[in-house]
Amino acid sequence: MYRNEKIKGKQAELGLSNDALAEKAGVNINTVSTIRQGRNVQVDTLKKVVTALGLTLVEVFEPKPAQVEESD
Repeated sequence: MYRNEKIKGKQAELGLSNDALAEKAGVNINTVSTIRQGRNVQVDTLKKVVTALGLTLVEVFEPKPAQVEESD
């Protein structure tokens, strides 16, 4: 799922460990791991993590852009 790719990317960009992100979001480290694996969590829990990363739920749920093939 593209959602967890966005979350992982932003987490890496900010240099946050799973522990640091969990603390910043006010959630358990297992919750961060669950989200990074692309598994489902409650929306309010996901929002805490997303907000801690400086993202919005809308950004996280945007579909992956289609790849445009170049023609010769």
